[in-house]
Amino acid sequence: MISILVANAKGGCGKTTIATNLAAAYASRGFETWLVDADRQKSALGWAKARPDTRPRIIARAWKEDLELPEGPGARVIFDAPAGVRTKAFAELLRQCDLAIVPVLPSGFDIAATERMLSRVEDLKPVRKGRKPVAVVMNRYRAASRSGKALLARLTETGRDPVARIADRATYQDLAGTGLGIFELGGARNRQITDEWKPLIRFIEGFAED
Repeated sequence: MISILVANAKGGCGKTTIATNLAAAYASRGFETWLVDADRQKSALGWAKARPDTRPRIIARAWKEDLELPEGPGARVIFDAPAGVRTKAFAELLRQCDLAIVPVLPSGFDIAATERMLSRVEDLKPVRKGRKPVAVVMNRYRAASRSGKALLARLTETGRDPVARIADRATYQDLAGTGLGIFELGGARNRQITDEWKPLIRFIEGFAED
């Protein structure tokens, strides 16, 4: 089992988009997939409720401290953290997870807020000792934009090179209320989009090989 926490101290960074699309990707590949929603808005649970019965099953649950998770090697559990998660809550959620994914937007406000969060999180004992890796994902990324270039430069400068760059596309908004993920759509254009996710999935799957 691999458990993944998707979190950021700043709301609106697209963490639910990351969490739900990861869940759909793993379910479509035959994994026992859990989506654990720790956010009060319960957007991830709403997405899962809309999922068609014809699609591979995703087990959706609200987070609680005594939640019993699967233990088999074929299971993947994705936690959608609360918006604006505090360091203490992050540490508690991370206790149940193998690694954390932090999506960040190409905005000066988001860069500053994420840096503050990452600095605090990197001081947590499991992270500091390398037992719980924390990886950054550039979300709604526009390679040609000044903000996108500034974000990439800042992450590289601080030694936090992103594991993936997810472009800003209307497709994600279109899928938000359908219960579907980008990996479940066909066509050459969507294959180009899913290629952006492959570095993130390879990063996660690296923990299955340890």
